[in-house]
Amino acid sequence: MLVSPCSTDTELEEFDRSLGQPLRRIKMQLFLTTLGGPTTGTAVRRMLRRVATNNVLKEYSLRGRKAKKVFQDLTICRVITEELPRADCSRGGGLDRASAEVCPTQMAS
Repeated sequence: MLVSPCSTDTELEEFDRSLGQPLRRIKMQLFLTTLGGPTTGTAVRRMLRRVATNNVLKEYSLRGRKAKKVFQDLTICRVITEELPRADCSRGGGLDRASAEVCPTQMAS
């Protein structure tokens, strides 16, 4: 589990690789679902803030556009998007179809 957010790209990559271990991934999923928020956007921002600093996340875009790294290729991106429906959002505790397509990295900026 993360003690503090990843402050370098190398730390984020090492953390992301560690999520390949099923037990670590499950623990992270359970942790992220506890963060929640009143809206989907708030839940995503809370999750991302616990994973990495803004200085690290600003180097990524969902698909790697504008010479940035590809966030959707990271395991943590899949973990976050899988846990969003379980996050405690005021919209009935889950996502509607339209908000399920929200880009997590757009929320981090």
